[in-house]
Amino acid sequence: MYYEQANRQIIGLRLAFLTQAIRERTGSVVQHGILKGYVVPPGVWAEYVSGAYILGIYEVAVCALLDHLRKTRRLFVDIGAADGLYGLGLVATGAFDRSFCFEADRDQQGRLAARASALGIAHQTGIAGAADANLAVTLSDAGFALGDTVILCDIEGAEFDLFDEALLQSLSAAHVIIELHQWVAGPEGAASALEGLVRRAGKHFHVRMIDDGLRDMRRLPILQGWSDWDTWLLCSEGRGRLMSWLWLAPLDETPLDARAIDALVLDYQRGFLSR
Repeated sequence: MYYEQANRQIIGLRLAFLTQAIRERTGSVVQHGILKGYVVPPGVWAEYVSGAYILGIYEVAVCALLDHLRKTRRLFVDIGAADGLYGLGLVATGAFDRSFCFEADRDQQGRLAARASALGIAHQTGIAGAADANLAVTLSDAGFALGDTVILCDIEGAEFDLFDEALLQSLSAAHVIIELHQWVAGPEGAASALEGLVRRAGKHFHVRMIDDGLRDMRRLPILQGWSDWDTWLLCSEGRGRLMSWLWLAPLDETPLDARAIDALVLDYQRGFLSR
């Protein structure tokens, strides 16, 4: 246990060093992808992954899917907005026209509001506390037509309680991307928690599983000459496992299949050299 903790500390220090090096080389401006041009402020939620934010490789599968969906949808909802990378960044860069950020932490809500004001997008961004069973009504009251909306959810395991069948049915016109944290339910409950969510969602959406891991790191110009260790360490979110997401697509649309999703993610990254 001692050696494991020591290794984590050493790795964390190296990642912090690399993140600072990336900030200094780029002025904290995102270099690639859907958030290109966004200035990443010091993170309160997870500063250690800011290097990945800036390179454009953080949750790259999610970013590729958002880049795909924004071609036909202009409204974005961020459930678990944290530092506002998506909820504010995607509006600041023009990827989406408006956003609505849900964040349970009141201090973070204040920081989101201040950041939106500093970016000049306060009139395009709604901010509220934790999302609940009235989510669809809240969005409707804010002028969000679900048929023009993409929802991204990252709430550290609470997704299994939030997305009951009633809420899923009420959101069925939207595209919904849910980061999965089924291990929060423990070794015995993880599988049933995920199976239950998939089953409920399948009544109202096409359901696709998206796994993290597809990277094309060697094509990033700023990393030319970097060691393998440092290059791949920048992909880390500091978690003990690779992440997965559920993509819920409206039943009246034809979503991509698994092979096409993989191609989308890789093509998104291969476009970095020409963006």
